[in-house]
Amino acid sequence: RRIPPAFSLFVATYRYTITDDELPYIVSVDFSNYLLTQYTSCNMTELQRGLDLIEKFLHSKYHKVQELATVGFLEDIQTIWANHATDPELIFEYLGAESKRLWGKLNDFWKNVKASLSCS
Repeated sequence: RRIPPAFSLFVATYRYTITDDELPYIVSVDFSNYLLTQYTSCNMTELQRGLDLIEKFLHSKYHKVQELATVGFLEDIQTIWANHATDPELIFEYLGAESKRLWGKLNDFWKNVKASLSCS
C-alpha cells in the first residue's frame, strides 16, 4: 500500500507496519499527539496537512474510513489535546467543512452525555 504524503513523516517517525491489526486506532492516538506537537511548535503547514488528510478520509467512499476519521482522529484530537491543557477548539478554523460539521456533532454528543450524567 502507498502511504499518503501527509502520513509519510508520521509513519516514519513512529515506525508502524501497515499489517498491524489495530493500526488504524493506534495511529489515531499517536497522530493526534503528533498534530498537537505540530500545533504547539507552530508548524502550521504540517498541522494543516494532517487536518487535510482527515478531511480526505471523511470523503472516502468507505464507511470504515469515515468512521475512523471521526471516532478515531477527530475525537482523539478533542480528548488528547484537552488532556494536555490545549484547547482543541483552537484548530477549528483549520478544519475542512465536513470535519467542522462532525466536530460539532461530537461536541453535541459529549455535551448530552455529560448532561445525562449530571446530578441535578
